[in-house]
Amino acid sequence: MAWAGVNNGELLRRAAEGFDAFITMDSNLEYQQPLSQLTLGVVVISASSNRTQTLIPLITSVLTALDGLSPGEVRKVSEA
Repeated sequence: MAWAGVNNGELLRRAAEGFDAFITMDSNLEYQQPLSQLTLGVVVISASSNRTQTLIPLITSVLTALDGLSPGEVRKVSEA
């Protein structure tokens, strides 16, 4: 999408124009941006790293978090 280097506010605005959900590992995002005003939902992943082998076991939990996610809603997924 060529969005590298785009700051959080602009990134969320762009994402809201074409997506229903935003998945991030930025745990501070909900404190930095007015997420309740967004037209998309947000899933925040809390994991020890962003490496594929760390995130693969969380896929089912992320899919569950996405199910029925409402605009402006924030759901959290973390390692067991």
